[in-house]
Amino acid sequence: MPVQYFFPVATYWSMIDNEAAKKEAYDVYLDLKAKKAFKKNEAWQSHKLSDTTFKQNVITEYNMTNFNDEIHKHLTYYLNEIQARFDRAVDYSIASCWLTTTSKGEYAHIHTHKADISGVYYIKTNQKDGKFFFTNPNTPALMNWYADNDKTIEYTPEEGKLLLFPSWLAHGVWTNTTNNERVSMSFDIIFKR
Repeated sequence: MPVQYFFPVATYWSMIDNEAAKKEAYDVYLDLKAKKAFKKNEAWQSHKLSDTTFKQNVITEYNMTNFNDEIHKHLTYYLNEIQARFDRAVDYSIASCWLTTTSKGEYAHIHTHKADISGVYYIKTNQKDGKFFFTNPNTPALMNWYADNDKTIEYTPEEGKLLLFPSWLAHGVWTNTTNNERVSMSFDIIFKR
């Protein structure tokens, strides 16, 4: 009798090779940096955000049409792979989109998002400035003495890498121990009900 794995969590990653989309993201970073927009959330004090209220949407604010097209393309790949219900998934909106900078000693605590699918795109990284991680949502499996179940799954940040994942999946970023400032863009997608 074959082994079956029930209730897997599907995440997605891909490299964006669209130079126009990458330039849009980098230009937004430069503009926000020039405006001194990056601030720490008073409750967390862990990293800096372009919008601590999470109401900003830099994609619409900066008319990032190429980047928006990339998100749509990769979201479509992801939804096809997980065999999503397209009658529900076709109509969606990017509810918010913000940038994060993470300097030496900073990190992102474990958290979830109030959306359907969330994403992160890496604008600037040296690949050693803090890995992104998901925590295992199957907590009973972590107490299982006969199977070695991972507590976290990590992704190494790479410039141009895009991650998509269910918003309910707890995630964070390990502490940046380098002198490099990591810059990422995060967004939340909500499907029309």
